[in-house]
Amino acid sequence: MQLTKLRYSKPIIFLCQFFLITTLIIACHSTAINTSTNTINNGCVQNYDPNTDYFPNKIKITHATGLAVEYYKHYKIVTIKNPWQNAKTKFQYVLVQCGTPTPEGFNQAQVITVPINSIVSLSTTHLPHLAKLGVVDKLIGISNSQQVNTPDVIERIKAGKVTQIGNNSNVDIEKLLELNPDLVTTYGTGNSQTDSYSKLTEAGLKVGINAEYMEDTPLGQSEWLKFTALFFNKEEQAEKIFDEIANKYELIAQKSKSVKNRPTV
Repeated sequence: MQLTKLRYSKPIIFLCQFFLITTLIIACHSTAINTSTNTINNGCVQNYDPNTDYFPNKIKITHATGLAVEYYKHYKIVTIKNPWQNAKTKFQYVLVQCGTPTPEGFNQAQVITVPINSIVSLSTTHLPHLAKLGVVDKLIGISNSQQVNTPDVIERIKAGKVTQIGNNSNVDIEKLLELNPDLVTTYGTGNSQTDSYSKLTEAGLKVGINAEYMEDTPLGQSEWLKFTALFFNKEEQAEKIFDEIANKYELIAQKSKSVKNRPTV
């Protein structure tokens, strides 16, 4: 009787050991996979490799004449070539991938870590960019809530998640410093009395000038969506969105050309 019990108990013990060992092997293998592939966590690089291109998706500027971008392995340089009418200056921003070293030779005020996690916009024309890119949840401040007509932003205002901080010429610096956003987007006119750029940078805030209004064509203005995307590392989405906009615009343009009978005044 004891021999029979022993004969049956050995296979059972073997099976239990087999399943236990198999489970441990699978668990260890899964952990190894997660550790090796998880080089970026919450937008930040965990194990910096100087040979890695951290911006595999790059944008190309095809219509906007006042915007340029140069890519390097772990940072990108954005140039605003024509910030306002008859401007004699250009603006450059060095967007450095989070978790990687800051390149030498640049003014610290120019350096912005990306992707940003919070933004304040001093122009309502910048807000649709955030909605299109799916980053309205990063918006924490605006100039004037009464002028907003972007649905997603209106909902965020109603939820009490957006602070009103004043317009371009009368910004509440103290409120901005309390919010401490990763980026403030504004525009310039060349008038030091009304432009907020200098005041904001002097306060130590990271500021980006959006000069979309200086573009002469609708597609040139629309392409400034890519300017916003650069700060969120949303290049791939921006390219797709802009391609759709450009295609629709071209279709409308072709249809308008084909109209034979045009009304005369």
